[in-house]
Amino acid sequence: MKRMYTIADLNPMTYDEYATAVSAVTSRLRMYCIEQNMKFDIIVPILRSGAIPAAIIAHNLDIQHFLPIQVYHDGDGIKEFFSMPTMLEPGAGDPSILICDNNTARGSVARRTIELVKGQFPRSRLYYSTVVKVYGGPDSYEGVEKYIYGIQSDELGLADPQSVADRIVRRGITLFPWEDAMAELAAISRT
Repeated sequence: MKRMYTIADLNPMTYDEYATAVSAVTSRLRMYCIEQNMKFDIIVPILRSGAIPAAIIAHNLDIQHFLPIQVYHDGDGIKEFFSMPTMLEPGAGDPSILICDNNTARGSVARRTIELVKGQFPRSRLYYSTVVKVYGGPDSYEGVEKYIYGIQSDELGLADPQSVADRIVRRGITLFPWEDAMAELAAISRT
């Protein structure tokens, strides 16, 4: 039986907390680039909410090229509304591509996005970032060289109580500052 979520399951995030989480993922990405002596050629925001951190990350890491894609859940499964666009200028044959999302739980949207990007850029090196990684969700993805996140949440209810109490893992379902609680609950019930 499917669980019904309520307002009590939501954990609202402030803009300050969001800025801290985006800063954490950006810093980790920057350190990874320094350690690997590399730069991302393209950023692929998973629309809608992946556009928010992607713009900040791209600005901070000097990523000039955006290739947005919209992959999302609805009541019937994974949907693509805005698919991978074609490039107007030919790019490098083996670009380093950073796929960016805001919140990653079970990974089905991430996996589909990775498939689409790899289909268009078969020789690319893929990286995945998310502001909030849901504890208990995938720690890596096939075809992705590195998965980097800002913070973790307990949206699946799988974290040990001490990690939540110590604030290592954010409790409940993250409600981002711009989101409407009732609309998010309705969206959760459809997936």
